[in-house]
Amino acid sequence: MITTCTKFITIDVLLVNIMNVLTIPLEEIYSWISLTHYIFSLISNYLGWNFINIIYKKIHNFFKKSKLKNETHETWNHLRGGCILEANILIFTRILMYFFSQRFFYITKVRQLFSDCSLKTADSGFELLLPNMILIICLHLGIVVVILIIMAKNKRILLELIVEDFGIVIRAAFFIIYYTQVDVCIQFYMLMYIMN
Repeated sequence: MITTCTKFITIDVLLVNIMNVLTIPLEEIYSWISLTHYIFSLISNYLGWNFINIIYKKIHNFFKKSKLKNETHETWNHLRGGCILEANILIFTRILMYFFSQRFFYITKVRQLFSDCSLKTADSGFELLLPNMILIICLHLGIVVVILIIMAKNKRILLELIVEDFGIVIRAAFFIIYYTQVDVCIQFYMLMYIMN
């Protein structure tokens, strides 16, 4: 359940960052701020860095003679890194499916988002920007490839995909919940666009 809850929360947090990048044109500074925050959070989470803790230790060690022990929680870092990788794969898969099909996966009470009963999106002018999508997918793939090279070179695990010990029906139900979560976020951003 810890793995499942971590994936669920991770998808929720990453979705906001990703949707901000995908819906703001690259000409605007906010898009680059969102992209920088997303990349920074990816790198720090994949590598298990806690920058606040690192800064605190540096300050503490500077003013005190006794050094703080470097306590790392390797298992948690591996779990978190694996959950973030899996969450990104789920998010990008669903966003690409939405981008090419222009259909939702989940129906909500907001009827102006749908053009008909086939879950096709209404023509509202809302779009996920293709250049932003290419940029964010290439950057993420680049980060993952570099981390895999570091893992192979140092023979050290940084990312670990952990499959929950549930039956296939329960795993399928959670997969549908994850996809629904992505879909609701896309619909929320579309609704915000319509309301502007």
